[in-house]
Amino acid sequence: MSLSGFVKSREGRHFFVSEFTKPRIKILGELKAPPLTTHYSLIGTAFDYLMRFCLKYRYPNAKDNPWVADFGNDTILRIKSPKSPMAIFHKKRIENLKFAKETYSQFLKNGILTEDIFKSSILLAQIDPFRRALAIDKNIGLVDNNDIQDLKNLINLVNFEDFKPASYCLLNPTFNEGSKLVGGGDTDIVIDNQIIDIKTTRKLEVTRDMFNQIIGYYILGEIGGIGKEKINISNINEIGFYFSRYGIKFMYEVDDIIDFNFLPNVIKKFKKCFENEPIQIGKRILEIKKLPREKQVPWNKGLEEVQVPWNKGLKGVQVPWNKGLKGVQIPWNKGLKQVQRSKL
Repeated sequence: MSLSGFVKSREGRHFFVSEFTKPRIKILGELKAPPLTTHYSLIGTAFDYLMRFCLKYRYPNAKDNPWVADFGNDTILRIKSPKSPMAIFHKKRIENLKFAKETYSQFLKNGILTEDIFKSSILLAQIDPFRRALAIDKNIGLVDNNDIQDLKNLINLVNFEDFKPASYCLLNPTFNEGSKLVGGGDTDIVIDNQIIDIKTTRKLEVTRDMFNQIIGYYILGEIGGIGKEKINISNINEIGFYFSRYGIKFMYEVDDIIDFNFLPNVIKKFKKCFENEPIQIGKRILEIKKLPREKQVPWNKGLEEVQVPWNKGLKGVQVPWNKGLKGVQIPWNKGLKQVQRSKL
């Protein structure tokens, strides 16, 4: 289960509510960039990309991670039919990535926000759902002009002085061992002493789930450090959000929301929540059990071509795409784990 999945689950909500008190604070501000389409999630992800593009240009020493959309071809494994939805998606993904990389490279040289840089942000955002949830955007490659205008309105609201680093700026960093614990986890921006999550929402409020998410990032940082540099989480004393449709950055003082006397015990409880957790791929939930050491297979060999008879339990992870997963490689660094099907 991912951190976002855990945050939204009944067990996750119970964990965070029992361990952390959310302050009652009302944020005041004017909606300056209302959405122009109903592509809310797409624009949220696209603006995340655009914001990081701009920060990298303005602060060249900022450390950026590979794009979520830029994953290897082995993620898709074998595509037998060139006319299948997966094959079409894969072809467009490669085309869009090439276009985005060329456009981004040019932007880093001149800093000009062309139509193509806005378009690239949207094209990359169309790919992200596959990497994160194996979901294919049926409109991949198509860009609505109103979405481009929406991004222009959003970026014009940014006061980049609020994001100017004194020491370091990390763009889309992960949390090393912390991220591995939850099957992958990353935050939007880390600047000096701040973890900032970008929210492109109509409402100017911190929901309980949003609060839990940002606390979750702090916990992951405590477990594995932040980014490849493994920055110590003790350097972070503010965590919060940038509300892009309002141009408002809202931060919590870490000391006000986390009791450090109890934090070690809280982290132990957090880790236990993910022990022997089932992995969810699409709509299927898979139980994970570790094989004896002598039966493990080094992860870098990947999974061999093993068919999955769903009605007889899981023996691998390849099924016809129109019936579920096309195929998935699971890079567990501790070897291959036995996977058994559980009831949904």
